[in-house]
Amino acid sequence: KLTGWMENRGMDDALWLKVEMPAANLDAFIMASPFKDGGLQTNQPYYLYNFKEFIPTPPARFRSGQKSLPNVKTLNMLIDDSNPTNAVVYMMWFEM
Repeated sequence: KLTGWMENRGMDDALWLKVEMPAANLDAFIMASPFKDGGLQTNQPYYLYNFKEFIPTPPARFRSGQKSLPNVKTLNMLIDDSNPTNAVVYMMWFEM
């Protein structure tokens, strides 16, 4: 379920999404993403800044990472693992 959205149009366009789902669906979501082959690090604070509008306080447990996409695009993703029943996924697409 999409629960947040933000867009920035400029020299380097960016789009942020916040998606919530049952934790049981998270593995299938990851396997359908560019992160299916890995690339998510546990409690790595580097990518938190990209989601400051959605996450004012860092989650207790999270995974985050970055993947290059075709056409000089990049995807940052952060998964809040704090709640065992509900997963929250934050994504940011932008141009390099």
